[in-house]
Amino acid sequence: MNRRRFLASAVSVPVCLLAAKLEASEKRPAAECRLCQGGYQLVRGSFVDELVHCVCGRVHYVAKQYVPKEGDLVFFNSGGPIKQALWAITLSGGGYVLPTHVGIIVKDANGVASLLQAMDPDPMGTVARREGVEPGRVCMTSNVVSYLSHYPGKVWVRPYRRNLCPNHSAALTAWAIRQVGKPYAVEKLAHPTLGLPVQTMHFFGPAHTDASSWHCSGLVSAALVMMAHYGRWDLRPASTDPEDLFSDVILDLSPAWKPPVRWGSLAHHAGPRRG
Repeated sequence: MNRRRFLASAVSVPVCLLAAKLEASEKRPAAECRLCQGGYQLVRGSFVDELVHCVCGRVHYVAKQYVPKEGDLVFFNSGGPIKQALWAITLSGGGYVLPTHVGIIVKDANGVASLLQAMDPDPMGTVARREGVEPGRVCMTSNVVSYLSHYPGKVWVRPYRRNLCPNHSAALTAWAIRQVGKPYAVEKLAHPTLGLPVQTMHFFGPAHTDASSWHCSGLVSAALVMMAHYGRWDLRPASTDPEDLFSDVILDLSPAWKPPVRWGSLAHHAGPRRG
């Protein structure tokens, strides 16, 4: 049993509790606390779930408008049983609750918040073919909300708590543009099962931030180095999987990123009070 499998089994309880909490949030009305006070209506847009305290004394999830911001992490879960099994074999997230894919919000050359992600070759056809999205390549999508609205699966967001300084923002943008078009690294999918995403003894050298190919979480991990959140000698992008960036078990991103919340394009908003 390698180290990752041992750690995965050792932390399965807290990870499952996090997954159960997120799964439970999906089953609750988006604005239940407002329903305590009146009616509601469905509103279309870009929303994430947020915990609030209702006047009735209970705690509910309500919909909060979401605007993509530089540094936000975006997680995805989709695919049939075969694809889910492949993720389970490599211990790279998966199941029907935890994410199987991750991307990051960066600014493009025009300063527009865009989704940077390394798309898998997608032989099963679950990725919508739209402008700016090319399976098997690193791509940057500027119309983030439209992309998320048409995604055939679950979506979570980890909002970035901070604002990048101009120098780090410019460096991240320039780096992201250089990555676009690079092929997806299918051969690197097994790397997370062979090691950990962090290194303390510095045996493996500095992080490679300009690799010739990327898998999704490796690309995002390299972006964290470009943001100066991690040093080049502290992180191993090739050994990172989506769950590492999602659960704060091995990589603790909580000081700079909020916990993951479900994203949706429909929400319940308060309407006229029912008489």
